[in-house]
Amino acid sequence: MAIQELPLYPLNLHPNCDGVREQLLQRAERALCLSGRHIQNYYGHALRCSQDIRKFNESGRDRHNGDALEHNQDIRKFNSNGRVMIDSVLYNKLHADDLERLIGKQDYSGGYFEPLREDTLDEDQKLTINSTVYGYCLRNNIWGAFAVSRLSDVTWDTSILDSVEIDPVRKDFLQTLVESHAALKADSFDDIVREKGKGLVGLLCGPPGVGKTLTAEAVAEVAKRPLMVISSGEMGSHVVTVEKCLKAEIELAEAWNAVLLLDEADVFMVERDDDHIERNAITSVFLRVLEYYHGIILLTTNRLKSIDSAFQSRIHFCFHYDDLDLRAKAQVWKTFLTKAEATEGIKVDVTDEQRQTLALHDLNGRQIKNIVSIARLYALQTKQPVTLELVQMATGFSRFAIPTLKRKRPAEEGQLSIKRQDDGDFPV
Repeated sequence: MAIQELPLYPLNLHPNCDGVREQLLQRAERALCLSGRHIQNYYGHALRCSQDIRKFNESGRDRHNGDALEHNQDIRKFNSNGRVMIDSVLYNKLHADDLERLIGKQDYSGGYFEPLREDTLDEDQKLTINSTVYGYCLRNNIWGAFAVSRLSDVTWDTSILDSVEIDPVRKDFLQTLVESHAALKADSFDDIVREKGKGLVGLLCGPPGVGKTLTAEAVAEVAKRPLMVISSGEMGSHVVTVEKCLKAEIELAEAWNAVLLLDEADVFMVERDDDHIERNAITSVFLRVLEYYHGIILLTTNRLKSIDSAFQSRIHFCFHYDDLDLRAKAQVWKTFLTKAEATEGIKVDVTDEQRQTLALHDLNGRQIKNIVSIARLYALQTKQPVTLELVQMATGFSRFAIPTLKRKRPAEEGQLSIKRQDDGDFPV
């Protein structure tokens, strides 16, 4: 057997020793540049501990069920497409037991990571630097290990704000406000009580699919900060659990200087009364959190009338979103069809007049996005252009599912399941 056929053999015996060495050194340089905290783009598989042994508990999201840690079958791949926050030091502090599995028990000595300094390493030491770095997938809210070779620098897209269907005056006001707050380091115009009133809190009100989430994405792009999205439903309904989860999320957001979007914040903002002590306590906790948060936080709701009056003094701006009119829907169709055409191998053949026809459908922005998405996938597979007929067909399929789900009897709910399978190899 040739030595090159062994799973491991000395680098100097590799037929392309110099090329491999240069590749490893370049990867090491990249990994060293990612020491500390960095927001990056990542597309492809990453590693995490498996979903089935995790639970959301009162200490915060994405924590381990310690009883299952004795098993060695908990390393799973997940697909990460979008922004990730690389922070190996914080990962180590929160998930030291993960590192023992991801690195290997025999190679993990415990203790906190310290950022490496390039000037303290020689070339041979750089060759041994791990091919992965550790961080947080902002899209999936998952901590994991990310291949250095798949990470790339973020290019902020402030043009997203142009896609938000709100009054131009409000749009300009929002952009100026966010840019000003993002550039602000210290200001004497704060609350008399130290550390209070330094954040920027916005309330986005309106029905689903009118642009509230898109506004939050645009705010993050304008501020050039990561966007963390959490839902009130993930935090439970007990005041102790809610408070600990909120504090955990706030700590992450402040550590990364992130824009925090709290979706469906109604449960935390409901008006207090004498009959709901637990609910009143949750509202009070959330009011206190808002007072001491230093960053940008956006809250979404579609029940403005039920909000406690105490929030009026905590919220800096409030935007109301109406159902999309014909002009706005035509613009949304144009936005998503233009994005579809940016996909390699996709041609969009839909005229302005045909977009006006599509705008007659009673659809919100999220539904339009989903319809264009499935039309794009169909066109990509069949190697045909995205036409009005194809979009109409996709719209028909989407409409077919809605009344079916509404007619489902309560006894039938929860019977549908989706089996997720991982495929491919994790790059190293």
